Amino acid sequence: MEIRTVVVGQLAVNCYIVIDDATRDAVVIDPGDDPDIVAREIIQAAAEPKYILLTHGHMDHSFTAGVLQESIDAEVLMHEADVPQLDGDPEIAALFYDTSHHIPPTLGRFVSDGDTVSFGESRLVAIHTPGHTPGGLCYHSGSVVFTGDTLFAGGIGRTDLMGGSYDDLMESIREKLLTLPDDTIIYPGHGPASTVGRERMTNPWLLQAMSDEQ
Repeated sequence: MEIRTVVVGQLAVNCYIVIDDATRDAVVIDPGDDPDIVAREIIQAAAEPKYILLTHGHMDHSFTAGVLQESIDAEVLMHEADVPQLDGDPEIAALFYDTSHHIPPTLGRFVSDGDTVSFGESRLVAIHTPGHTPGGLCYHSGSVVFTGDTLFAGGIGRTDLMGGSYDDLMESIREKLLTLPDDTIIYPGHGPASTVGRERMTNPWLLQAMSDEQ
């Protein structure tokens, strides 16, 4: 798989274009802003997007998914529990986006834990990781995992917003992500990439949680 990263919006979200090498079929993960830039990157990559995948419903990851969907005709997939997150807070959204031109995405099938998203000869397996939001999803394939706002390099997702739960988040990370091989590359929703092993050994939030459990 080829992975292209486009950092979008004022909140610097990592939007990923994941492309099957054999067919150039692709998925776009979290196109929260700058749909024109994302669409241009898709054209430059000679990719054919089949799906737009939302790791969760927060506006910085989802707000312009509907605009991009209109231009690339791709099915938008997310976890059903996060649909209420798409509405967000209009007053907060207006601080970051031109809300007068907002186009809500047309949602396709809902994705649950263990579901597979296939494109060309590639596939991503959904991992339900509630905590940052109730319907948070990560997407795993081979040696890579796209973690949205569940796990960052040196950090974890915030849990003080609607539907957040610190206990759920830590359980998701411990039971769903730290069980992956240490050399699995983490592609998070914000910031630089990391690996499962590096986060296990150096992430202060995870080290503190493990210390508290002893």
